[in-house]
Amino acid sequence: MFQSRPLALLLVFVLLISPLARADIIPRGMKRVQSEVIITLGSLADQAWTAHIVKKGETLSSIARDRLGSAARSIEIARANPDVIPRRLRIGKRLELPPRKSFEMRDGKKVKLTPWRVYWWFDAGFRERGPVLVAPGEIVAAPHYSAVVIAIPHERKEALESAIKSKVHGAWGKVADIAKSEAIRVRRTVKQWSPTKVVKTTVKIGMIAKGKIAVTTSEKRFNGEGKEVAAGTTHRAPLLAASAVGLLFLCGLYFRRRRPNAHPVDAERQ
Repeated sequence: MFQSRPLALLLVFVLLISPLARADIIPRGMKRVQSEVIITLGSLADQAWTAHIVKKGETLSSIARDRLGSAARSIEIARANPDVIPRRLRIGKRLELPPRKSFEMRDGKKVKLTPWRVYWWFDAGFRERGPVLVAPGEIVAAPHYSAVVIAIPHERKEALESAIKSKVHGAWGKVADIAKSEAIRVRRTVKQWSPTKVVKTTVKIGMIAKGKIAVTTSEKRFNGEGKEVAAGTTHRAPLLAASAVGLLFLCGLYFRRRRPNAHPVDAERQ
């Protein structure tokens, strides 16, 4: 009985101290909100390998028709995903899709396009989770304040994967000569009086040039009812309450100054 008492005290201590062990510290006057990131592909959309999340009722043929432009390209999807059984597609399964276009016409000539692979990750250095192939339009919960987008030629996929599997810090940097990356900031806190509950950040990836990815971001805020709110909007109730308290305080000072002295000094009696 006495031997279990220290363990019980230790358990109680852990339960009491665990709320203080937060991954991030919220600044004073701020509050945490639900942060979501949506990554879209701009000019890279037709020449990049992408991911697709299988939905109810979808088949390889319907996915190939909608995403690649032809149901006949379902064979390419099957080859790119050898672990998938075409007749038993699981809802929520992440499929890799080849580029929609492999060449384009320029001045009447066919020009071969470089197939790219675009990834995102929120964990620095791939230590916790490896890069995830972008699924255009997918809503991703952001666990950290920053994320990284990386693009590599499809032919260097194995080089990147082997660098990650080596679990050597910075090993993926060995493919930096062919990889293009860009960091993006993710908003996870807003002002304490803001009605914002969800912040959605849309990241649009453009053409790769001069060793960098053209990345543009836009942000929208939503309240608890799903309605969009402006960035500077605040709750009216706290402001009205603060204004009322301030007004009462000023009124108190005013009437205190106008109040006559309760104990006047009678100079004649002295």
